[in-house]
Amino acid sequence: MSKIALACCLLLLIGAWCPNASAEEYALEKAEKYRLSGQYRLALEEAERLLAGPARDNGSVHYFYAFMLYRLKGDNAKVKHHLQEGLRMDPYSWDTDDARRLLAKLEKEEKERLEVASIPGAKVGLILEDGTKVEAVEENSSAAKAGILPGDKIVFIDNVSTSFMSTRAVASRLAGPPSSRVAVTINRNGTKFSRFLYRTTTSPNVARATAASAKASASSATSSSKPAAQTALSESTSIPIEIFRRTKTTEDCEKRVRQALAYLPASARETLRHNGVTILIVPDMITADPQLANQKPGDHNFGYDNCAGLFRPRDRKIVMPERFSIGNAPLQENPYTLWASLHEIGHAYDYVGHYANSEPFTKAYEDDSKYITNEIRVKYRYFLEFKNEGPVELFAEIFSAVVAPNEDLRAVALSRSFPRCSKAIKDSLGIRDDKK
Repeated sequence: MSKIALACCLLLLIGAWCPNASAEEYALEKAEKYRLSGQYRLALEEAERLLAGPARDNGSVHYFYAFMLYRLKGDNAKVKHHLQEGLRMDPYSWDTDDARRLLAKLEKEEKERLEVASIPGAKVGLILEDGTKVEAVEENSSAAKAGILPGDKIVFIDNVSTSFMSTRAVASRLAGPPSSRVAVTINRNGTKFSRFLYRTTTSPNVARATAASAKASASSATSSSKPAAQTALSESTSIPIEIFRRTKTTEDCEKRVRQALAYLPASARETLRHNGVTILIVPDMITADPQLANQKPGDHNFGYDNCAGLFRPRDRKIVMPERFSIGNAPLQENPYTLWASLHEIGHAYDYVGHYANSEPFTKAYEDDSKYITNEIRVKYRYFLEFKNEGPVELFAEIFSAVVAPNEDLRAVALSRSFPRCSKAIKDSLGIRDDKK
């Protein structure tokens, strides 16, 4: 028998011994072609057919099936199972490293989900992934009714940016007291819009939106995104903002004022609104009220044109100037709008609640004054030497540090030197200090 005939016989024998080998290879190649062409569903179906036969013992098929199932957002538990099977059957495959990375990612996500689920408070019906991305929306939840879809990204929560927040941090901000509401700004394919979400204790089923409903909602969001964003921003402040006269710097000033308001607990905003407190944005103090030109605020040596902000008890207005003067210099754009807004809001909150003259704060003020060093006493003499004005100014300054601890480091340093006063202010705001 010739060598060629012998080789043909050997090939026939191999084919007879391994009848399914070429069929399995062909099916896997077919599945791979589907994957490369973006037809992931067909690729997954081919892999499923292989796993139903002798290929269930082929590690490469398990890897392929797990990757396709994950890409199609299938059951993560099933993905993990097939990754583990692939690693058990074929630990030296080219896919091993990718499988281990995906397995580690799934385990991390599962741990994060458990942490998020343990966050106390009522929820809005969103399931998150990778920090700010919406993975799924619960049926009949506030988020579903607001038109939020899987794939949307949350960019602001109550006007606070989520840029550097973890999934847990975002979920924690979204949770809160039952029936309370939270303002969120959504980015959907470059289009931003804002919605109010209401927290509920119910746990409806998770629904993944279809492409058709996503397209319809995206169209609706695009057509109404700007008015919705403006409405949500305005309503979330709770405190009316008036504009004396618009200038080229009004918008920037108003934005920082709203940012300051967003830091306040909802109960504080409601207290101020209920007591008739409003905010007035003016080009500068003297333009808004020429009678102030020759007057000085309180016991200060400077004039009203040097004020970065003030609270007027007579009409309960917080007046915020877009421009002010440093010393005798010409008017310039106010760089302290955010800090001054927080400080003056503190004055307004103190005025309507009489907190600085209350027994708890007075005692805290006296106790803190006893234990500070001479160096600190000299540094903060403004808050200690004026018997009537000192506690009031201290309250407003520490108030800004309590509600926005990352904005004014000087106020934060002051609050550390007066820990009892800081606690009294937190108590008045209903803020719990979890640090032990």
